[in-house]
Amino acid sequence: MPVMHAFFSVGTVLGAGIGAGAAALGVPVAWHTGAVAVVVLAVVRTAVRSFRGEDPRARPEPRTDTGSLDLEAVAAASPRTHGVRGAWRTPRNLVVGLFVLGVALAEGAANDWVALALTQGYGTTEALGALGYGIFVTAMTAGRLAGTPLLDRFGRVTILRAAGTLAAAGLGVFVLSPWLWLGLAGLFVWGLGVSLGFPVGMSAAADDTENAAANVSVVSTIGYGAFLGGPPLLGLLGEAVGVRPALGAVGLFVVVSLLLVPALRPANPSAPPRAVGAGSPRDGR
Repeated sequence: MPVMHAFFSVGTVLGAGIGAGAAALGVPVAWHTGAVAVVVLAVVRTAVRSFRGEDPRARPEPRTDTGSLDLEAVAAASPRTHGVRGAWRTPRNLVVGLFVLGVALAEGAANDWVALALTQGYGTTEALGALGYGIFVTAMTAGRLAGTPLLDRFGRVTILRAAGTLAAAGLGVFVLSPWLWLGLAGLFVWGLGVSLGFPVGMSAAADDTENAAANVSVVSTIGYGAFLGGPPLLGLLGEAVGVRPALGAVGLFVVVSLLLVPALRPANPSAPPRAVGAGSPRDGR
């Protein structure tokens, strides 16, 4: 999961670089976003050709002697799950969801407000504001690429505690620093700290393999709720106190997520990991 999310972050780095260049050259927003839209459409149309569905020969459908589908056999072969409603009533899902909410808010707030916080709070140019956002997403990319071997070696809880500490420290430096260079350094540490929260939260939600899809849907819904609702609320706060001071409120959610990290221990620590970065027996430490 961290590696897959790293490629998402690579796209944000490229976008930030293009935005910074366009702002420096004075290219109208409509022109460079329109060009990006054309490129994205072409890339997506090309990439989806490589998507492969499940091979129907790998899991043949049980059939009766008459050739009709045997629904009872299909049901017997299907894993027993407690469904989406049950997933919403599972305490661990809600706690993991709250963890993801905090880190998602920290990531979403940076996506929406860092460039403006640099231009208004630090008095930089629009190009430097976009470049500052590029620093943040570059740190996220690096953290996600490096995160998988670290997770395999030290375990989920240890790495997330270290990452949460970095996120809180970096955010605090960005909000409080009187110097631009130190604020940019804090921005990098902030991005590095939040890089693993969302993907590892999804992996933790999938620990229960029999109901993984429903559990992930619950955790991701809570997390994306923070992505969608948090930044606009920060905007209202920013109108009252300024954008950069308003980002300090995000630090409270990061601290809460840090306190909830133990809940992300694998649900079955004795089981072998299903995928790289998803968890390992060492995660219980």
